[in-house]
Amino acid sequence: MQEGWLDYLAPQLYWPSTQQAQAYGPLIEWWSGVAVGGRHVFAGNFLSKLGSDDAWTIDEFVTQVELGRAFAEQGSRGNIYFHIGPLLANQDGVADVFAAELYPRPVLTPAIAALADEVVAPPLVELVDATAMVSHGDPASLRAWVVYKAEGQGWALDRIAPANAASVALAAGTWAISAAARSGVESVGVRVTVP
Repeated sequence: MQEGWLDYLAPQLYWPSTQQAQAYGPLIEWWSGVAVGGRHVFAGNFLSKLGSDDAWTIDEFVTQVELGRAFAEQGSRGNIYFHIGPLLANQDGVADVFAAELYPRPVLTPAIAALADEVVAPPLVELVDATAMVSHGDPASLRAWVVYKAEGQGWALDRIAPANAASVALAAGTWAISAAARSGVESVGVRVTVP
């Protein structure tokens, strides 16, 4: 991390926040502190322990995410869950809680630190009725189209569409569509208005 050889670290923080030794809170604080040079820490969480005993509840996983988010400025940028089974099965309602409370909107992954200064060309956008036809000069470099809707004085992320989509359906309103590179770097948005 200090030499700049890594893009991110994913420490397996497989202990509950209530445990005395190896408690989740001090561990995520320490790991976040080693992130340097715009690099990231994505904590590994032991989701397959959900419901195995009183320490592994949905509330425990919500607490772990909140603890990680408290150190976002120091480099804690998200979570990696082992394994996906409880989410796919919606065990104890975990997928519902995650969707409603922790992850209600889509987000892009953070940009790879070594490429964060990369300039990504904006998409070419042609509005046909209520459909934005999108393309790009370097489509192989893209991960997604990022669609924002104007709300009040700002913009709200509406969706992230795959880069191989040639069109994006829009409702009435003002929109901005950007191109997200595989590096996680996003272009400036192209603004369109659907009457």
